[in-house]
Amino acid sequence: MTLYETIFRRKSNRSYQMTPLAQDELARISEFFDSIQPLVSGVRYHMALTTPDHIESIQTWRAPHYALLYSEDAPLAMENIGYVGQMLDLYLQANGYGSCWLGLAHLKDGETAVPREIDGMKFAITICFGRVDGDHLRGLDGFKRRTLEEIADTADARLEAVRIAPSATNSQPWYFTHDGELLHVYRKRHNVVRQRMLGRFNRMDIGIALAHLQLANPERFEIIIGAPHKEIRVHDYVLACKI
Repeated sequence: MTLYETIFRRKSNRSYQMTPLAQDELARISEFFDSIQPLVSGVRYHMALTTPDHIESIQTWRAPHYALLYSEDAPLAMENIGYVGQMLDLYLQANGYGSCWLGLAHLKDGETAVPREIDGMKFAITICFGRVDGDHLRGLDGFKRRTLEEIADTADARLEAVRIAPSATNSQPWYFTHDGELLHVYRKRHNVVRQRMLGRFNRMDIGIALAHLQLANPERFEIIIGAPHKEIRVHDYVLACKI
């Protein structure tokens, strides 16, 4: 199964076999991550693999492996982390593993085996993964998402892969407007309380959506930063892209 095909079958898995994967499997996962072409060139990021012994989470369930994603502080850094992280998430599920983004998981207090910062890059988020009992995938009928008309200024079938992208608390913060050959990408702005809770994660969500858009248009996808655009009420502008 390709990464693009996996978009339409992936799900957030929350039940895992705790038997660790073999070292050669973990090596292939790391090699894939290192091969990803990022959304934004020049922004430094990193992945480290660890075990549940070093993780604290409000979830009662655990997974055998956790991919810790780090990034430097830079413009579009969190969008970039969402982008490369979603490529990893899709790779895991395309290759038979379950996975799940964990926004509220963090390194244990006093943890020394796994650093909170690596070469100026700070821990951003984690994705857990491993083998699962039963089917780690789902069908299209399992997606509860907004319609194409609700995520763009006009219904555009090219955005179907974006429409079903995962997001923090299923907030689906993306909105697209059409401008000739450009698609302008916006992020929904919440009230103060919800913005404090979801703001950073919604920036990653935009990157996740753009990963899906790139996989749906691998030959033509291009981002344009700083393009002239219109302001939209209760939305923050992110960037433009061509597909």
